[in-house]
Amino acid sequence: MAQVVSAARLDLAQQYREVEPTMEVTQHTLDTPSPVCWSQSDSNRLLDLLSVIPSGVLAMDPDVPDLVETSNNLGILAEEGAIVSVHCLSRSASAPAQGEVVASIESAAHLAGAEFAIIPPVVPPWRVDPGSPVLATVRAAYRGLFDHEPETITGHGAAESGTISQHIPGLDIISLGPDIEGAHMPGERVNIPSVLRFYRLLSEVVRRLAF
Repeated sequence: MAQVVSAARLDLAQQYREVEPTMEVTQHTLDTPSPVCWSQSDSNRLLDLLSVIPSGVLAMDPDVPDLVETSNNLGILAEEGAIVSVHCLSRSASAPAQGEVVASIESAAHLAGAEFAIIPPVVPPWRVDPGSPVLATVRAAYRGLFDHEPETITGHGAAESGTISQHIPGLDIISLGPDIEGAHMPGERVNIPSVLRFYRLLSEVVRRLAF
């Protein structure tokens, strides 16, 4: 076992040396009774399932350079009694692409003899309309306040905007806020000076939209 772990450590360090340079793989021996193990066939079915589920970046946005369009995160593997559950988070800026990812995961589950379910809430894809009047107002307000062009991006992630647009089709929606670092991670923080800039921008946008 030690040789297997050592070989895996070297392979992973080589594969992820650029994105996870501080990654560590450790092995510990526990002084506990031997656990009840699965059969070889059940173990193989689970390993096969995990191997074929699409994971990571699956497609880049054709319109925005360096932006992820579609991805799937195979994030949680949990064992409760005799049941093992595999949790995935699929995201995309394209509804058809997101549907294809979900369908492929469902097919993988069926081939492995597993049950498949979609757990709500489901956040639909959402894109900012380049011709949005509200976006034009925000751009103009930003230029007036800070004397340079704002940088607008499409974020890859679940946003409330998608849910709102699903329930109110045709609504002109944008998303803006202060600078967040390490979002959804233990070290998440906000850039404090950007909060003041955001407040000034939001106040100016509301003023312009009110008249």
